[in-house]
Amino acid sequence: MCSAHSHYENYSSPEEYFRSPSPVLIDLDIKSSAIRKTRKSEPKYTPDFLAKRPKKPLGSNANNVENLHREPLKAHTIQPEKRRNWKPNRYRNHEIKRNLASLGLFEERTKHCGCKTIGKGAILSIDTRHGNARSAGVETCGSVWACPVCRDKIMSERSNELTEIGEEWKKQGGKIMLLTLTFPHGFEDKLNELLGSSDEKTGLKGALKRFRQSYHWKNMKDHIGYEADCRSLEITYGENGFHPHIHMLIYHRKGVGKQTLEAIKDGLYQNWRDACINSGLQKPSYEHGIDLRHSNTTDYIAKWGMVQELASPQAKKGKKQSLTIPEMEYQLLALPVQNEKSQHYQRLLYMYYRVMKGSKLLTWGGQKKGEPSFKKRMLGEDDKSDQEVATIQKEELQYLWAMVEIPSSQWQSIYWRGHTADVKTVLERGGLSLLYKWAKIQGYDTTKWKELPDDYYQRIADEKGYLVHQYQADS
Repeated sequence: MCSAHSHYENYSSPEEYFRSPSPVLIDLDIKSSAIRKTRKSEPKYTPDFLAKRPKKPLGSNANNVENLHREPLKAHTIQPEKRRNWKPNRYRNHEIKRNLASLGLFEERTKHCGCKTIGKGAILSIDTRHGNARSAGVETCGSVWACPVCRDKIMSERSNELTEIGEEWKKQGGKIMLLTLTFPHGFEDKLNELLGSSDEKTGLKGALKRFRQSYHWKNMKDHIGYEADCRSLEITYGENGFHPHIHMLIYHRKGVGKQTLEAIKDGLYQNWRDACINSGLQKPSYEHGIDLRHSNTTDYIAKWGMVQELASPQAKKGKKQSLTIPEMEYQLLALPVQNEKSQHYQRLLYMYYRVMKGSKLLTWGGQKKGEPSFKKRMLGEDDKSDQEVATIQKEELQYLWAMVEIPSSQWQSIYWRGHTADVKTVLERGGLSLLYKWAKIQGYDTTKWKELPDDYYQRIADEKGYLVHQYQADS
C-alpha cells in the first residue's frame, strides 16, 4: 500500500489535489476498507449485459426474456480494477457505508441496511429495464440523510421526478422560480436548535412556517398565479458550523418581469427577516438571506449530481470553505480512526444523523382539498415515501428476473467483507456462471446457493394476487 502522502507528490498540498478539475476514480482494496485514490482515464468497457437486455420492459408474455442468458456473457474473469470502474459510485457508496457502520455512527436500522435479510436469504435479480442487479429480501433503511446507498437511490429517483415534472409543467406553459432562504449563525450554535420546531415556531422550521403564513407570501401567490411549490432542506458544514438553508421551487403560471421580481423579493425579505427574528434566529441580511430568480428544475437538481461525484469534490476556494455531508463522509473514509480531524467528523456526523432522522428530502406545498396533488397531475401517479423509493415495490416485480438466493449467513459475510458491489457487478457483466466462479475464488460455499426459476416472481404474484403479468421461462 502506498504511503499516505504519495498521492500528492505532484501537488503543493492535499487541498490543491482535491480542487484539481480532472476526474478521480476510486480503486478500493478488495481485502481492506482502506482507500486508494488514483488518477486514471476511465476505461472504456462494452456493457455486455446492457447490449443484450430487452429494449422494452417485459410484455404480457415476457417473450423478450429470450435475449437474456444465465450463462456468462464473458468467458474471462473480470479484473477488480475493471469491476470498480464499471460503476464507481456503487463501490464508493458501499465502502463509505461500511466504514460509517464500523465506526458505530449509525442507528441499528441503518447499520443493518443491506446486510440483514428478512427471510432465509438475499435474492439477487436482474432488472430487465436497465440490466442492473438488485438485491431483494434484505432490510432497507430508506434514509436519505444517513445511508449513502439509499441516498443515491432516493436522490436519483427524486431528481428524475423533478425533471419530468418540470418538463411537463413547461409544456403546459408554466413558469418556475427558485427561492433560497438562509440566515446567519455561529460556530457554537447547535444543529437541533438551528432547525427548531415548526409546531413551536422556533428555529428554521418555525421561521419557514411563519414565512409561509405571511402577507407578502400570500400576496405573491395571487400575483404570479401560484400553483405549487417543492422545498428541500440542505445542510453544509463550514467555518461557522452547520449551515442549514431552504431551497424552494415555485411553480406558477403568470410571467414575471425583472422589476416585478425585485419587488416581490423585497416584500418576501421583509417577511423572512421578521419570521427569523420572531423564531429566535439572527436577522438575515438582504444580500445573503434571500435569493429569488427565474429558474428551471435542472438548475435546481444539478447540484445533486455534484453531491454524487464525491471522488472529485469541487471544494469551495477561499476562507469560507464548506463541506457537504457526503463530502465529509468521503473524507472520513481516508482518515485514521484516531486522527483528530476524523474524531471531529465522527462527532458531527453522529449528531447530524440523529437530528435529521425522519425528515423528508422534499416537501410539497399547494395541495388543495378534494383535488389531486400537483405531482400526481404532472406524473399521473401518487407520491412515494423515501422508504418506498429505496425498497423494491410490488409493481416493480414484473421487471425483475430472479437469479439466485444466497443464504443469510453468507450474505452478511459478503456485506462485511465489502463484496456487495462486486457480487452485483459480476452478475451484471458475466451472469450466474461467472458469479459462481468468482464466489468460489473468494471462499464462499456456493453449494448452499439456490438457483431460482425464471417464473419465481410470477409465482409470488399469483400467491399474493397483486400482479397480472405473465412470465415465460426462457427456452
